[in-house]
Amino acid sequence: MKWENACILNLEPEDRIINISAKRWKDRYQVPDNRCFNLGDVQSGFVDATTGCLRPSTCSLGTKLMIFAHGDASMLKVWGPFELGDLLCNFLGLREVGLIAFKACEVGKGDYLDRLMAYMSMRSMRIGWLIGYKHDTISFEGPGGVVREVVQDDEFEDLHWFGSGYKIADDKRVRVVKGNTNVVPLRPSNRY
Repeated sequence: MKWENACILNLEPEDRIINISAKRWKDRYQVPDNRCFNLGDVQSGFVDATTGCLRPSTCSLGTKLMIFAHGDASMLKVWGPFELGDLLCNFLGLREVGLIAFKACEVGKGDYLDRLMAYMSMRSMRIGWLIGYKHDTISFEGPGGVVREVVQDDEFEDLHWFGSGYKIADDKRVRVVKGNTNVVPLRPSNRY
């Protein structure tokens, strides 16, 4: 992993597809149960997302926070960027994070990430990076148990590349937004 540690926030624990995806990524990164949070129903291996659960002792500038939910270019489940910023900051206690990686469809397609970043900066939150998929996506477990989000789009066939052990270029798959704090992951990456 490129980051010191990871956390998971499942915003739709009542949804079977989202739960499967969150569990696959939990297993891939071997994220301990006490760093895997559900907002609402608690699934096995996860704990309830309580007030302050993402405070600095849990999420730091060395943390990759993976957020799981259904999304589109303007919403993450029921949250626009300002509502999500309030949820993260006011309820969950997030103050700093190295990377927020959205495991959700199309959240990187429009300006959702930019608007979220601007709002979180106004709230004095320290963030290294945001990343979101530009297309529909699904978590697949491939050869050797490797889990990855495979994007689905009419223009290209990411699943074909995944089956061969490759993926299409990041500029076609994801959108990366630089945050307000200079953060460099443990392992260098062309993305961050």
